[in-house]
Amino acid sequence: MASHLAGLGPLSGWCAGGVYVRSPFAGSYHEAELQCVPIGRAEEYAHVAEFEHRGEAPVLMSLSERNTMLADIVRDLRTHVPDLSCVLIRTYGPDFNVQLPAGLLSADVVLVHWPADALPIVLASGRRNVAVIHHDLRADGIERGRNALSVALLAPSEPGSGLAAFSRFVAECSFMQRLDGLRMHSLCEASAV
Repeated sequence: MASHLAGLGPLSGWCAGGVYVRSPFAGSYHEAELQCVPIGRAEEYAHVAEFEHRGEAPVLMSLSERNTMLADIVRDLRTHVPDLSCVLIRTYGPDFNVQLPAGLLSADVVLVHWPADALPIVLASGRRNVAVIHHDLRADGIERGRNALSVALLAPSEPGSGLAAFSRFVAECSFMQRLDGLRMHSLCEASAV
């Protein structure tokens, strides 16, 4: 589950995650946001078709739904984890046609392609209570992924109360509870394996 943090050496904290097997927005309606690439010649259609990844994991949400979900997870982390200093979130390439919610544009939220690359710098700066949201949620046919989501809390300022706070977050965050196979583990245990 925390393979995206592998190779960073010993870490303190916890990670929880699983996989979506159905839309976390089941029962609600949302605009599809599908747009056509501006092409006009026959050979361009063949080139565009090469970008699509046919995988076993279906597209379960739109780009806006994914961004809204990530912003809600950040909000829930702030609610449950005192003194949360920074949230690193994995993103894909820019989606120029979809506006990011305000919750993802805060100064303490860092959108990066690979959080594990930014994490050593963030931790070396002395930050505590750092959250990492890693996902491969498919919102478009050209995206690869398994629809997995994991959230980690690293470098807790107070390990005992940090575990209790992170456990409350996992138990009360609706998007975490909708994950299939939801598991939580200590990163100390994972790095010892």
